[in-house]
Amino acid sequence: MYYETDYQATESVLKGKTYASIIIRSNYTKALQARIADWRDAYSWDITASEIDVLRDVTSKDIATFLKLFLYDSFQHFLHDYLVSCNISPQAVSIPLQWKQPVYGLRYPNFTDFINPGMILTTIFFLAVALTAGAMLNQRNQGSTERALVIGVTPLELLLTHIICQFIIMMIQMVIVLICAFAIFKLTMNGSYFLLIALSLLTGFCGMCFGFTISCAVDSERMATYIAMGSFFPLVMLSGIVWPIEGMHYVLQLCSFLLPLTKATESMRSILQRGWGITSEVVYMGF
Repeated sequence: MYYETDYQATESVLKGKTYASIIIRSNYTKALQARIADWRDAYSWDITASEIDVLRDVTSKDIATFLKLFLYDSFQHFLHDYLVSCNISPQAVSIPLQWKQPVYGLRYPNFTDFINPGMILTTIFFLAVALTAGAMLNQRNQGSTERALVIGVTPLELLLTHIICQFIIMMIQMVIVLICAFAIFKLTMNGSYFLLIALSLLTGFCGMCFGFTISCAVDSERMATYIAMGSFFPLVMLSGIVWPIEGMHYVLQLCSFLLPLTKATESMRSILQRGWGITSEVVYMGF
């Protein structure tokens, strides 16, 4: 969006219409030419006029960081093209850092590839929790468990029946989640689909076990729902899904390593983006 005055551009940021204003002065081109031509003894007014003022709204960290990096890259490309047109080597004024092709991941990484492995596992895990948390409670509260035990069904057989039925439903849920992630949203995949499916199945089974534990520990479906919902946010926030473990306090890191999705998320991230196999320590620790 173009504005006639500095005031209008600044007001657009202050009123929340834009995320940043870029102010380029009317004599910018001449000042920049003078600054490059006589860079050591450039006049202070040429230095000031050849600068671009950027006023940002940084309440959204992701957007603010993206804008900052985008402006740096755009100006570097602009300066490169300008020096080439003047038959001057662009390396003369470039930053003495050479960014090579990344070993793993994309040259321009995105937040989606970072967060999606954890969100896939979280979705599968809590779908399994929601599926099984009330399963035993329903049977117990309705008296079905007592009637089954009276006619000779052993507790082990009862548990195995629950596990088989709920596991089949959990597999259907898992397939839907993976199809949405890879067929529809085109998530980056550099590793083995077999490891991906195996890790997802184990995570779903882990969620089933957690759901069964909840249903055995409480007496009402309402309390089971409270526990399942209350455990969701600590798992999401402390498992390295959104907030990297390296950025946490060391006490929170210790708590994070005890959660069921922390190592699994690191494992899936390495499978999808790095293409690592089961022989990698990071991958098999997730399993």
